[in-house]
Formats: sequence, C-alpha cells, structure tokens
Amino acid sequence: MYDDTNVVLLEEGKKAKHSNIHVEKELLQNRKIFLIGSIDDRMAKSVVMDLMWLAHEKSDEPITIYIHSSGGLVSAGLAIHDMMSSMPCTVRTVCLGKAYSMAAILLASGTKGHRHCLPNSRVMIHQPSSSISRSSASDVAIHAEQVLSTHNKLVEIISSHTGQSFAIVNEAIDRDNYMSPEDAKKFGVVDEIGLMDFTPNDNVSSSEGSNNNKNKTVEEPKNPTTSPTEVEKKNNDAETKNKEEKSST
Repeated sequence: MYDDTNVVLLEEGKKAKHSNIHVEKELLQNRKIFLIGSIDDRMAKSVVMDLMWLAHEKSDEPITIYIHSSGGLVSAGLAIHDMMSSMPCTVRTVCLGKAYSMAAILLASGTKGHRHCLPNSRVMIHQPSSSISRSSASDVAIHAEQVLSTHNKLVEIISSHTGQSFAIVNEAIDRDNYMSPEDAKKFGVVDEIGLMDFTPNDNVSSSEGSNNNKNKTVEEPKNPTTSPTEVEKKNNDAETKNKEEKSST
C-alpha cells in the first residue's frame, strides 16, 4: 500500500520554505536586513550584497539592520562595518536579543541617533581572541603582533562610534563586558531604548484618505432629464384625453 505521508510533509516543507523566501524578499524590498547568527564569510557576503543592492536602488532612503548575534570572525565583521560606513543613506541598527563581540561593534556602527536597543536585549564587548597553532617561534611572534594590531584597530573603531577615549575603551574590553540596554546607551553603543513601532507608513495615508472621505458631502443624485420620447408620449396622451372629453360632451 502506497503511503503518501512523506510526500505531504515534503510538499508542506517546500511551501514553508517558499513562504520564508517570500517574506525575506518583501522585507528586503522594504530596506530591512537581518544579521542573525554567527558572523562569518557567508553572512558578510549576504549583508554586503544586500547593502550594495539597496544603495543602488534608492540611495537616499534609510536602511534598517536587525542584529541578533554572538559575534564571529573579525575580518567578516569589518567587511560589513566598512560597507555600512560607505552607505550614502542613514543606516539604522536594532539589537534583538543580543549583540556580542563583533555584533556589538556593528550595532554601534549605525548612524548616530539611529542605533536602537530593545528593552530585554544584551550587549557585550571584549577584546579579540585568537588560537595559535603549532608553529615556529618567529611565526608565533608575527601572529601575536597581528593580534595586537587587530586589538588596537577595534579599540579605535569602538572609540570613534561611542565617543569614548581610546584608554576607556581599551580598559572596558579587557574582559567580557556585558551591558544592559541602559549601560549600552550610557557607554555610547546605542542611542535609544524601547519597543519597535511596526505600524506601516501607508496607514497614515489610508487614514487620511478615510478622514477625507468622511468630510466629503454626499451629493444627492439629480433627477434624470426626461428624454424626448417620453415628452412626445405624454403629449399624445394629453391630446387623446381632450378628444375623448369633447366627444362625450
């Protein structure tokens, strides 16, 4: 006996996947980018491509990046950071859940005045970490020098976006530094705290349109003009009635 259960589940899976793709496409067209998960080369490619496409489509309209990430590769994060900094439009950043490590730097990299943190989200900054594999002493020294260089570069970036001095940032990232939304705002990582307003912009125009409709005066339909055929018919009926009255008298 043929069991089509697997076929049904497969079809439902395809529909769900198609639905998710449709939603992501609609959100991207509305200039919303989601940085969810580990920041790696694949993530960097996706975000950079989305930013470039949106800048090409409408260079003057703002872009919103929603962030929920524990961080990832420094090189991938810096690729996204540099592309964000190159945007000709306002780049809004919103922390959903968490923005740790490199994700916190991207959160702070948004346009000042447009960096947002939800009430129950968390932010964490720290110094970059690295694991040195087996190699010669000379290679270890070179690697350590590069790690120190990367460390100083990240301190400079955080300092430029938060307004804190190099020394303060350097001390703040010495260990894992977890921040509440209030702490993140005080440090300069974000500008606003609160829930998001997802009311569509077109609701304003539609409500205005409904108000305009309410204010309009409803005109009563005018009496239709009598056609020539109806006038002629009435005249004939009147003449017939007059003749009948004369004959009766």
